[in-house]
Amino acid sequence: MFACRAAAVFKALTAVAASRGAHGRPKIYDHYFGYFRETDLYRRTTAHSDPELRRFVLSSGAGLDASALSVPELVEATLCCEDASFGRHHGRKIEDECCRRARHLPPLTSVMLMDAWATSLGGKGYLREVVPHWTRYACLAETFDFVHLVYLASLGKSAPESFLHVVADRLRTVLPVCALREVGILCSSLFKLKLRVADDGVLAAVARSAAEGLRSRGDRFDVISALKFLRSCEYYDAKLLAEIAAYVREVGGELAVAECAHFLAAFSSVAAYDGPTFRRLERRVADLLRDPRSTRDGHRAHPAESPRVKDVAKVLWALGHVGHDADNWILETAEEFLERRSALSDVFHVLDALQSFICLDFYPRRLIEEALSADVRHTIVSSLLRKPSKQLAFVRMSALVMLGDALKGGPPLEDPPSSRTDRAQYERDCFRDLADLFAARGLPVSCVLPHIHVAGVTFTVCPSSLTTRPVLDFCDLKGGSKELNLSRDLIDAVSGTRKQRPDGGGSARASTRSTFVSVELLDGGVLVRGSESALRGIMRAKVVQLRRLGVKVVFVTPGQVKAVSELPGVDRDDWWVRFVKRCASDIDPQFYHSVDGGDAVVTT
Repeated sequence: MFACRAAAVFKALTAVAASRGAHGRPKIYDHYFGYFRETDLYRRTTAHSDPELRRFVLSSGAGLDASALSVPELVEATLCCEDASFGRHHGRKIEDECCRRARHLPPLTSVMLMDAWATSLGGKGYLREVVPHWTRYACLAETFDFVHLVYLASLGKSAPESFLHVVADRLRTVLPVCALREVGILCSSLFKLKLRVADDGVLAAVARSAAEGLRSRGDRFDVISALKFLRSCEYYDAKLLAEIAAYVREVGGELAVAECAHFLAAFSSVAAYDGPTFRRLERRVADLLRDPRSTRDGHRAHPAESPRVKDVAKVLWALGHVGHDADNWILETAEEFLERRSALSDVFHVLDALQSFICLDFYPRRLIEEALSADVRHTIVSSLLRKPSKQLAFVRMSALVMLGDALKGGPPLEDPPSSRTDRAQYERDCFRDLADLFAARGLPVSCVLPHIHVAGVTFTVCPSSLTTRPVLDFCDLKGGSKELNLSRDLIDAVSGTRKQRPDGGGSARASTRSTFVSVELLDGGVLVRGSESALRGIMRAKVVQLRRLGVKVVFVTPGQVKAVSELPGVDRDDWWVRFVKRCASDIDPQFYHSVDGGDAVVTT
């Protein structure tokens, strides 16, 4: 599946070569590049060729002296670098001269010069040199000059903190007077610069502009640019989500897969969920994966009209993150697409997709086995990136839990995931109270499934003596229970060992008299927004896997933790005895406490 197809590789290399200028460096063209030249609003900051100056520069030949050029001639020489031959011979010395002059150029001229580089080679060296000098100008620039300035700065994907601070501050005054197109440009640029804004006024202005763009059927690329920025800032706006839902009802049948992914992510990024919207978009995606032909319409400007592996991965993330109950045929369609279209270069997107599949309780065996192959593991280890390494551990451990010894994989992970409870867990609502409540009984919190860092309290109960024992990590599960199911591969994977067994393999079912129980806190960090029981994807995966292993799962709300914590000592002891008895019995255990002689029970 991941083998590179000769024809596809040749096509890709041809496309890359066609988009490169001198020195083989890629040109910087994107959706908004041409817009700056189509309107006079950006006349002051865009570079336009002068035929007379161009003839002069090109006629200089090998004797071109960049240091002797006037500013207009330097701009023209930069534009001439779009010519492959000229750029190959003169591009480096022209860029060096631009860097030398960067601190002395008037602000508008320095912006125009960067625009000229964007037309030809990219001028990343000049961009790094000039952006720090734009900090003061960004404070005073007129609206359209500011928009173009931020756009050009974003071509480098990073900028000094001082510049970003000024940009964030200017947004308060600039955004309210911007049309949707300028909002889209700014949001796209801020997203590339990874600028996170916490100003509710700025974010509300972006949300209003996006909502108006949806109502007026504006350019979807502008709307999506705004949604991406809001998503990166984790900003929740119920009215905007309502507009998206209404928009999808009207034009959902026109959307490309990439657009569906962004609309779904607008909900999932803030843990919001709307069943009808998700079902419409997932069906649209499935239809396009089966028949990728789509009809261009006047509002679509997104360049990705054909489904891509990365787009499908984003769709699956959005569905899985909020625990959407996806139809099996839709997931199978996505699986078939990924098997058909994935290459080794898509390995990180495939890992994203597999993680989401698992959160959706769907296990595409062939994709999982490919992801666990030696070639993929080598690619991930060589990347030195933490996220894909953690994802690979998540996929392998989850697959071993759910598929068992039937899974065809490589050797166990050399470094088993840690079961340590992250400090961030203690910031959850009432989590510390929960930890203190059980710590008093000698039962600390832990991440018993090391690949899922959502902490709870896991312990064993002896039915005869009602004694409890803490379960601190996955290896403690080897003690087993009468219901616990552990494959030998799973035990070896988490312990980092692979011992030869006399019987040559198979499944190991530990059997003791103890029962395993895991108490899980239902707070806003694991629940879908506005719900008291709908689990987000990662928590859903944890519950499914714990139950697959035979562990009884007990849900508890922050209110119940607080109520039990406030009980007098004797009443709290009475609650504990009754709770442990329920855990040891065959009845599904429930976290409860006495209220006027009755039980307040958690239900899901």
